[in-house]
Amino acid sequence: MPLMLTSDRWDAWLDPSRTAADDLLELLAPPPAGLMRAYPVTTAVSSVRNNGPELLKELEGPEEGTLF
Repeated sequence: MPLMLTSDRWDAWLDPSRTAADDLLELLAPPPAGLMRAYPVTTAVSSVRNNGPELLKELEGPEEGTLF
């Protein structure tokens, strides 16, 4: 799973002197609400043979705040 760090946490994550696990655990928090968005897309994006502007078009999806 990727780690998402807001820019205010970059220095802390990259600081080589911070090696204690407990010190770094505070950085392993979910991103703030609204920072990440998910958009439903067509399954055509799964093939490298497809390339075109139609791949960027968002599909109708569930209401905001629901999981899909």
